[in-house]
Amino acid sequence: MSVSDDVREIDPRGGAAASAPADSKPEVDSEPADGGPDDPASTATPAVPDLGLLEQEGEVAADYLEGLLDIVDLDGDLDMDVDGDRAVVAILGSGLERLVGSSGETLDALQELTRLAVHQSTSVRSRLMLDV
Repeated sequence: MSVSDDVREIDPRGGAAASAPADSKPEVDSEPADGGPDDPASTATPAVPDLGLLEQEGEVAADYLEGLLDIVDLDGDLDMDVDGDRAVVAILGSGLERLVGSSGETLDALQELTRLAVHQSTSVRSRLMLDV
């Protein structure tokens, strides 16, 4: 067989290309990729949370909140934890009612700002939970 008789086949899964004779038919996978019970993607286990990333989220959030507490001149201790698949940061102390606001609107806004600060630092969408 000469070089001109070879046809390059491209593996759709990104593997190495294989050579096949020009007169042969390419192999076709007869199994449909419909996500059925034999599809490995449909039986994959749920992702396990990365504790290192969650701890990093907590550290970034604590740094951000510490700076904010300094700006508004409030004293509070920060407690970081991981609860399931979420980083949890709590601000503990007295006189922190201003951080909660009426009906918790201020706390909700502060939690969202903290999540945005974590996202900016880690490039990962955070599900961080803030407690005051």
